[in-house]
Amino acid sequence: MSERESEPKRKKSSNDKKEHYVNSKEFEDEIIRYYENNKISDSLAESITKIANGLSYAPNFINYSYKDEMVGDAIVKMFSALKNKKFKLNTGFSPFSYFTTIAFHAFSTESKRKKSIKNV
Repeated sequence: MSERESEPKRKKSSNDKKEHYVNSKEFEDEIIRYYENNKISDSLAESITKIANGLSYAPNFINYSYKDEMVGDAIVKMFSALKNKKFKLNTGFSPFSYFTTIAFHAFSTESKRKKSIKNV
């Protein structure tokens, strides 16, 4: 038995979860404040960054060598949507889901672009 097999699996601690965790209600409150004063708070910027970084650990994206480029592209697209006030408040939709979807599409687009370049 290898040394690794004899070690018990480490459970994720609450600190591991907090590193990429975005509270949806707080995120929505930050978006409301941004829509009122057009100033992006550190908390709002951090939440957008956490969404992109958190998504990069999804099984379908984790092993890409250009993951940093995908994260960067997702952040740019999410900030663009925020700047253009694309998320409509009071619709009943979660801003976390909305921005995660933007990030997912950015990741997918970047992945397709990189694969098409590789195949040329």
